[in-house]
Amino acid sequence: MGSLQNMPEYGMMRVENSRPQGGRREQTVAQNTKNVIRKGFIELLEQRSLDKISVVDIAEHCGINRNTFYYYYCDIYALIREILEDEARKVLTADPPCKNWSEVVMRVTGFIRANRRAVYHLYHSSQRELLEDHYFQVAYTCMESLVRRTAGGLPVAEEDVQTISALYTATVVGMLDRWLRYGMKPDAEKYIYRVGRLTEGSLAPVTCLESEENPCPRAGQCTTLPMWEKLDALINDYLDSVSLSDLLAQTDGQRI
Repeated sequence: MGSLQNMPEYGMMRVENSRPQGGRREQTVAQNTKNVIRKGFIELLEQRSLDKISVVDIAEHCGINRNTFYYYYCDIYALIREILEDEARKVLTADPPCKNWSEVVMRVTGFIRANRRAVYHLYHSSQRELLEDHYFQVAYTCMESLVRRTAGGLPVAEEDVQTISALYTATVVGMLDRWLRYGMKPDAEKYIYRVGRLTEGSLAPVTCLESEENPCPRAGQCTTLPMWEKLDALINDYLDSVSLSDLLAQTDGQRI
């Protein structure tokens, strides 16, 4: 694997980006320019490997000069980091909000499928190990935000929040890495759903509804199945709408 010092077009990796200061008009111009750079980079990434994209390529594709690129980003990896952070923010803030880690992964796999070639070219870059550090850091921030939101007002120790966040991050990154390694061919959503059920348990009223697909050979002739399906949906919808902090808030005045 080549050293970053031998890749002058990429420059040294730094997480910090240049943040232009100024009035509202200057900030609007800056954001528009960054959007052009991001869009142009993604278009190039759809066409070729990351290893074959330089700052000069991005500048020429976007109709800007190299100095303009370096004014906003210290290198290509800072640009990638910002794109990943923005996409992670969209995953967390999209409606309806994610309730658990498996829903986060479901949305991430959907994004990956929508940008299949670009993600493929990133994943198979010669600088993959360097990129994995970025993936992990962004994923950890995403999982930590989810854990804190789920905990709500519960008295959870900071060390426990960090431990759970790290566990979820390792799980998510490991699952996505394995999926990408095999060319995104396995049914990721089905696998994620099963892992979520195995780790979180099932409250299905009957055994045949514990899996996503009903395995019962008599399901087509079962006259009580519609009733059980409605009950299962009611249970899941209700539990999804209630958090532990909600329950504690309701019973707080009843404590002795």
